[in-house]
Amino acid sequence: MIRSIGFYLAVAILYPMSLLPYRVLYVISDLFFIVIYYFIGYRREVVRINLEHAFPDKSSSERKALEKRYYKYLCDLMVESVKLISVRMKTLEKRCTLSDMDIFKSYYKEGKSCILVLGHYGNWEMIGQVFQHHLQQKFIVLYRKMKNKAFENGITRMRTRHGASVIEANSVLREWAGLKDVPHATAFIADQSPPKDNSIEVEFIGKPVLTYNGVGKLAVRFSLPVVFIKIDRNKRGYYDLCAEIVSEPGDNLTAEQITQKHTDKLTEQIVQKPELWLWSHRRWKHHLKY
Repeated sequence: MIRSIGFYLAVAILYPMSLLPYRVLYVISDLFFIVIYYFIGYRREVVRINLEHAFPDKSSSERKALEKRYYKYLCDLMVESVKLISVRMKTLEKRCTLSDMDIFKSYYKEGKSCILVLGHYGNWEMIGQVFQHHLQQKFIVLYRKMKNKAFENGITRMRTRHGASVIEANSVLREWAGLKDVPHATAFIADQSPPKDNSIEVEFIGKPVLTYNGVGKLAVRFSLPVVFIKIDRNKRGYYDLCAEIVSEPGDNLTAEQITQKHTDKLTEQIVQKPELWLWSHRRWKHHLKY
């Protein structure tokens, strides 16, 4: 009951906020940065441990500058995500440029389904909403259940308002069984921290980390191509998306090899522009003490 009340109070605040133009939201983001970074210090220790672990060769001043850039982007991500509550697709399409979409047209013509892989990099929620609008395949987003059912329902409504379907991660096989004759593209956020008994170890940003192997297993079992969605932010609120093939069924890769390959893709873009990744996430929780 209390959680439901909290959700509706949040909606009462966030929906009117979502109606504000981007330029006003970014002013709010600048204010958020001052409060979150200098006063609250949200997960600052987690961020610092992660940055030191991932980039030991950077000087402390370089890591400090990167830390600030990350928090500035995190605040932008927060207000951009609020905007998704009400923003029109026409507006989103002006802010996201897609390339190499012919990959998916070819798959659709051949009646093929595919797996999409992203990380917690850039505005993955915005990317998902725009991406689905350009696919002929049925677009599916996987999610994991939240403790707060009201918030889970709210996020689901946001993710599906432009036509996507969402399914709980543990139900993917059952849902796919009902889509045998329907080409579909299922999106996985593949850089979450798994339990030890449901994981494999891969190299990520030059360091060992545990990760889910579901993408690789499903790709091998169902002979599905895997496509990584590369994201770049060319200026505030504007993103470029590029589809890069990770594996095709004819490559004869193992599930573990596929998982390492899409992890390498994510590493590449993090190294290029590290402030866009979610450094406040306890990604190495099985290897580091936070």
